[in-house]
Amino acid sequence: MNYIKRYLGLCLLCSMTVMTACSRNEEIKADATEEIGVEEEASNDAEILNTDANSEEEAESENNEGKVAEAEESELPQNSNLQVLDAKTDLYDIKAGSTYGSVNGDAKSMFRIYEIAPNDAVYQRIIGKSYVENPNISLSDLRYIKLLHYNYNHEIQVGELITNKDLASDMINVFSQLYDQQYEIYSMYLIDEFWAGNGDDTDTASCDANNTSCFCYRAQTNSTKLSNHALGRAIDINPVENPYVLYKNGKAIWYHENSNGYIDRSVIKPHMITTSDASYIAFRNAGYTWGGAWNSVKDYQHFEK
Repeated sequence: MNYIKRYLGLCLLCSMTVMTACSRNEEIKADATEEIGVEEEASNDAEILNTDANSEEEAESENNEGKVAEAEESELPQNSNLQVLDAKTDLYDIKAGSTYGSVNGDAKSMFRIYEIAPNDAVYQRIIGKSYVENPNISLSDLRYIKLLHYNYNHEIQVGELITNKDLASDMINVFSQLYDQQYEIYSMYLIDEFWAGNGDDTDTASCDANNTSCFCYRAQTNSTKLSNHALGRAIDINPVENPYVLYKNGKAIWYHENSNGYIDRSVIKPHMITTSDASYIAFRNAGYTWGGAWNSVKDYQHFEK
């Protein structure tokens, strides 16, 4: 009997233990399910955050692309809104200094040589100024040239010059090469546009304006000897960056304050003519000498033949 009671007691104890374990397992499962639910919520929250982040990144990327596009648009050349010049146009009738964004056709076909006839438009501009009656050169010895060049804004600009008839083809060839290389020339007007009453003062005014010019009937600087400019056999290119410099006792003397930053030639700056400059190479190949290679005087702007 006692054995039976003990057996029944053990059975009851085992049954309670099993029930307790099952109950504990259910609690563990419930806790695990709850944790899984929390993880799923966290995962969902992470996905939402990632989605928001991606959306923000996409929006920022689009915004940056827009800014880049705006920046690129703002960096377009200033000449993009200028007119297109038709290559069939005769430049003789186009005012020097006129600017264009591009040329429709062969630009160099527009580079032309014209005779100067008494009482024509060019004659009326130069008579009594850069040209006077003289025993050294006549109008028939000179030629008027109209051409195109790039200016300092890198726009295509109409230029003009008067040169000796023997060198007119040289000028066309040289400036055609410079145009191909998009070489920049500040301006190219007849020196008469800066007329100051005489050849010397007019040359000074033209140089102050950084004007590239060729013919002017005058004497050499600091001399009574006739200049090669008086014969149309010399040209000055971008004179502000390439000044006339006289050296006395090792000291440099120059005449234009706007050239102050270009006297020291050891530091090469834009538009300074050196032996590697395109204008130097083109003129030297055409047989011209360069004033920058002279000894006591350095005329960096000057080429002559």
